[in-house]
Amino acid sequence: MNPRIFRLICVSILFFLPAAAWSQAHDWPQWRGPNHDGISTEKGWSPKRKAELWYAFVGTGYAAVSIVGDNLYTESVVALDADTGKLKWHFQFTPHDIFDFDSNQVPILVDHDLDGQPRKLILWGNRNAFFYLLDRVTGEYLGSTQFAKQTWATEIDEHGRPIPVPDAVPSLKGTLVWPGASGATNWPPPSFNPDTGLFYVTTSDRASIFYKGEVLEERVPGDPWFGSTSTAAPGSLDTSIVAIDPFEPKVVWKRSLSGDDAHGRFSGTLSTPELLFVGESTKLFALDAVSGENLWNVELGDVIGSPPVSYAIDGIQFLTVAAGPNIFTFGVATADR
Repeated sequence: MNPRIFRLICVSILFFLPAAAWSQAHDWPQWRGPNHDGISTEKGWSPKRKAELWYAFVGTGYAAVSIVGDNLYTESVVALDADTGKLKWHFQFTPHDIFDFDSNQVPILVDHDLDGQPRKLILWGNRNAFFYLLDRVTGEYLGSTQFAKQTWATEIDEHGRPIPVPDAVPSLKGTLVWPGASGATNWPPPSFNPDTGLFYVTTSDRASIFYKGEVLEERVPGDPWFGSTSTAAPGSLDTSIVAIDPFEPKVVWKRSLSGDDAHGRFSGTLSTPELLFVGESTKLFALDAVSGENLWNVELGDVIGSPPVSYAIDGIQFLTVAAGPNIFTFGVATADR
């Protein structure tokens, strides 16, 4: 079998499934094995196999109204004791955020040797256009690299703190800043391939024009108010998939997925030993996991809003992806099918 060659097997239309087709909940398989109680930990699903590190890692958002100082715990990852909820540590990606760089991305947890020592790590491609490598036991900053165009920071210092560009602030006439308010990446999940050693993240290189908000003498309780507003900057949109060596860290390659109809709407990524799958707008792409070469792509006719999934039945590999209300399933092409 050639895992690079897939054929469309079936399409399911979700909107037209009759109500009678849905059985009672007790008729559905539980889809969980022994001791699987549906509680997620680092090492598995069951609290009976309690992980060595029993933490929950939570990304936090934008404060909307930035006050003087860092705005503690905003735009951060916070590590909580999963039993008690007590704070173990936090790391702030964007102190005093004025651009809406929410830390709503999906973190990847890996165990890897650094400088000959085993480490428990978090890989995080942030909306602010920087990738971060953190120790997930202590929150220690271990490195970062820029993976998309940005004009708001000159660098990330040795402690992981960004050094802001002095003039990159909202203004009354408007200030052009990369990335825009939608971020260099967003909630669609990245992936890590232990065979290639690469971290894959989707990105949109586009800017916003940020405007300074009005000074209010008095706020009316319940009325919304933001310290700044933004509009999308005119010009082309470049949507890409970026492969990062997370342990250096450094960008290894970047492949544009932009077309005339690119909208910067990604599905998130799926890594397999040889291939990387990602949806951009209404197209599904299959890329070489090592080089990023575009091996094939297919138009599915509606927005691909969630990552593809892959599985095997009777030794045959399948790929399933949702595009709008439709489910598309592909199978690996073989000599007899």
